[in-house]
Amino acid sequence: MSHNSGYVLGLLAYLIYLGVSAIIGYALGSRKLRPILALWLLGYLPSAIASLLIGVSVEMNLPSLAFYLFVAGLGLGMGVVETFEPVAVSVLVKPENLSGGMGWLSVSGSVGHVISNLVMGVIFTFRQSFAYG
Repeated sequence: MSHNSGYVLGLLAYLIYLGVSAIIGYALGSRKLRPILALWLLGYLPSAIASLLIGVSVEMNLPSLAFYLFVAGLGLGMGVVETFEPVAVSVLVKPENLSGGMGWLSVSGSVGHVISNLVMGVIFTFRQSFAYG
């Protein structure tokens, strides 16, 4: 595989992830689901399983289609998370503290992204599949 084709495949994975996440978020945005249950069963759990399967697919050299299906699964889970985390905060936080609750949600997500990206980068330098499993 050439160096440039790796970038194209990475871009394709990112587009699949974001596309599925956006579609799921849009589709579930008007649904009346219990936010905490939806977060765990439709968001965090599928995201964790999909992430593990991405690592397995890389480690076991599964076909690219399997990798992209697992990326779509990750997008599905994260679409649910991005949709229902603010809903959960709005349910769990008193109305007079809502802006602070949403601020903490934003800060924790940002800090989490920075730390997870640093950790993934360090792990990725040792072995690509370790970063996913």
